[in-house]
Amino acid sequence: MRRYNESERQFLCEIIPGRSYAEIAEMFNAWLVETGSVNTSITASQVNSFCGNNKISTGRTGQFVKGQLAHNKGKKKW
Repeated sequence: MRRYNESERQFLCEIIPGRSYAEIAEMFNAWLVETGSVNTSITASQVNSFCGNNKISTGRTGQFVKGQLAHNKGKKKW
């Protein structure tokens, strides 16, 4: 279990909206390196747990939005 200090919590709350868990973990780990934290990093599942425990939503639904093309549009069926 990882304990987050106040600056880490604030940074995570700022970068979470609109991003995937993997993107958030990558950005957070890069920020930790910049701030000089040694031997610390988090995974996407830890970001998921952080969001769930703190009731923070990424805002992503996984649904197609109007006008978005499907990944298999124009491909022939087998």
